[in-house]
Amino acid sequence: MTKRLETALVAGVLLAGGIACWAEENKPATQPEAAQPAAQQPEAAPAETTEEHDLIDLFAARTELTFYSAYIWRGQIICNLPVWQPAQDLYMDLGEDAEWGRAKVRLWGSLYLSDRKYPRQYGGLHILDVTASYMKTFFDSLDFEAGHIWYTMPQKAKQGVRSTDEFLVGAQWRNPYLTPRAYLWWDYSDKGRNEKDMLFLDLQVAHDFPLVDKLTLGLASGFGVGNGPYMRTYSKGVVTSPDFNYFHSDAMLNYAVTDWFKVGTSLTWFYNLSHEVRHSPYDLRDDYHQFLRIGIHLVATF
Repeated sequence: MTKRLETALVAGVLLAGGIACWAEENKPATQPEAAQPAAQQPEAAPAETTEEHDLIDLFAARTELTFYSAYIWRGQIICNLPVWQPAQDLYMDLGEDAEWGRAKVRLWGSLYLSDRKYPRQYGGLHILDVTASYMKTFFDSLDFEAGHIWYTMPQKAKQGVRSTDEFLVGAQWRNPYLTPRAYLWWDYSDKGRNEKDMLFLDLQVAHDFPLVDKLTLGLASGFGVGNGPYMRTYSKGVVTSPDFNYFHSDAMLNYAVTDWFKVGTSLTWFYNLSHEVRHSPYDLRDDYHQFLRIGIHLVATF
């Protein structure tokens, strides 16, 4: 073998070795590494879960179980024996972060806890309300609500299941000092043997005082006023002009057991401001123109 041929063979071997080393260093990922995107595929699931959570986060619920020593409605002592008044609220945000407000549906009822002098049909349920309303907060502190209430009186089933309907509109201004609140109810129909266009206005101021960790004291005072049709209906014609229905003063202690559950107790003093109303059938019982009511509250928020 000539010297030139030997040189060519050595150069060829070195070139082949170099190519092999280059190919080893720059070859594509092995099959397990190439399968890595497939292994990461389950990570796409949180995106769908996030969308589901975003949808769920649009909804909220509030459940309240309240026990009162008496049932007083707009100054009238409907029942001077213990009652149970459960309520269920469902909320839906309209738009991201409720930028267009919230829709609310409320189911509320009152049930007698004693069969003395009161009927026990339907488990003692004597009133059931369904409210659909729209809520919106302006300027981060002014809460507005407008809606409709359907009243049902199961104990008066012979007179028709639904007794009457009302529109409601109200607002409150939350601030660090006193929170004023005003609500107006308009009974626009003559269902339930009510006079048409009855109006009832409730005004109050309230404030919460933090006491110790998780314990809050809430104080409130206010009064109610009915227009002529309202007073004529509920006083059975004795009072024919707008008049004060009642004054109330409330004290309530709330304890936050967890972030979503709290318990509380309340004490409310009612006083009928009008002498004419006090001695009319509106008061239902002349001996009760003033009344002290005790309440126990269990509230869960989801």
